[in-house]
Amino acid sequence: MSKFKRKMFSSKYIHVERRNSRKMLAIIFMSILVMIILRRGVIGSVVIEGDSMVPTLKNGDHFLFHRWPYWNHGPKRGEIVVVQDPNDGVLEIKRIVGLPGDIIQVRDGHVRLNKLLIEEPYLRSDVRTDSGEMGYKVVLVPEGHYFVMGDNRPVSLDSRIFGPVPRQNILGKIIHPTEKQHINSIVSSARNSK
Repeated sequence: MSKFKRKMFSSKYIHVERRNSRKMLAIIFMSILVMIILRRGVIGSVVIEGDSMVPTLKNGDHFLFHRWPYWNHGPKRGEIVVVQDPNDGVLEIKRIVGLPGDIIQVRDGHVRLNKLLIEEPYLRSDVRTDSGEMGYKVVLVPEGHYFVMGDNRPVSLDSRIFGPVPRQNILGKIIHPTEKQHINSIVSSARNSK
C-alpha cells in the first residue's frame, strides 16, 4: 500500500477531516442563522408595485427597509414606511401623514393636520387629494395607530380607504431614495476602481 493511501485511511487523517467537516457545517449553519435573523428582525427588501408613490418612488424600484428605527420610538411624520395592509396583508409603501392623537381632514384637495393646511413638497404640483371613503369627516388617529397616504393621491389606496393603520402593521422605514442613490454611487465607484 502506498504512503498516500495509508495516510488517507489512517484514523488520525479521518479524525482531522471530520473535525474540518464539522467546522464547515457550523460555519454554514451560523451564516444561515445570521441571515435569517437579519432578514426577519433587522433588514427586509421590497419591490415597488404600482404607482401610488410616484414621483418619489417608481414602479419596479427595489428598496431595503430597516426595522430598528422603531424599536425605541414610533414612526415620524413624513417617513416612508413599509405597511402591511390591514385588509389583505399585502405589503404597501406609504408615507406617514398622521401620528397617534392627530386630527386629519381632507378638504378642498388638501390635507389638514390638526386643522392646519400642511405643506407636502413631495407631491407633484398638479396633485389634488381626494377624501376617498373619508368624505369630509374629521379623523382622530387613535392611540397606537398611524395615518398613511401614498404620494400619488389619485391612485393610492391608503388610510383614506382603510383607515389608520395599527403600529404592528408598520414593518419598517425604507432606506430613502437619496440614500439608495448614495449607496449606488458607492457601488458604482467601487466597480470602476477595479
